[in-house]
Amino acid sequence: MKKFLARLLALAALVAAPAAHAITLNGEIRNIDGDNDGFADDLLIQRISFDVTAGTSLFFDSLVWEATGVDLNGDGELTGFDNYMMLLTAGGSYLTANDDSGATYGDGSVHPYDSTIGYTFGTAGTYVITLGQLAYSTSEAMQGYQANRNYYDYNGNNLDHGDWRLTISVNSGSISNLSYSNSNSVPDTATVGAMLGAAILGLAAFKRRR
Repeated sequence: MKKFLARLLALAALVAAPAAHAITLNGEIRNIDGDNDGFADDLLIQRISFDVTAGTSLFFDSLVWEATGVDLNGDGELTGFDNYMMLLTAGGSYLTANDDSGATYGDGSVHPYDSTIGYTFGTAGTYVITLGQLAYSTSEAMQGYQANRNYYDYNGNNLDHGDWRLTISVNSGSISNLSYSNSNSVPDTATVGAMLGAAILGLAAFKRRR
């Protein structure tokens, strides 16, 4: 029994190690008819919502410059744009933003246009991270598009969309309930907190049986 308890505690400690946990999301920005005027002349801003526990520390690392030769969505086209990333509360309050970054190379990026944000959330709740081209306002971030603005491909290609990959590293705490649209893949919604909770519940059940 003591060996079983020791193994369970070791599992809980392993699951709690945040450095091993990262979530990778893929998608694209493109022109859409955001204002419903009958013309696809509004530039999409990708909105990704998620929940965190208090004290959660996350690092958001974007890859939008496919000059690496990596085709992020497998469409046979290599795109590139200057990403602007903004972090907000679910209610639209501005927290922080980043345009160019010198900390973006851990995911294979080769250009500072691949922006990054590191942030520790003091309050549990729902938050939103957004990705778009160049600068945009808080209100545009929340509505999910910039009106009457066309996408421009920085790789010199005549393309109507830009691919992106976002790696979310969990340094502490937990993230859950990721939700986003206009994407090319389904996010991994497994969380460190959920796995740790399962380990703790198992430990509690073991104590009750004893």
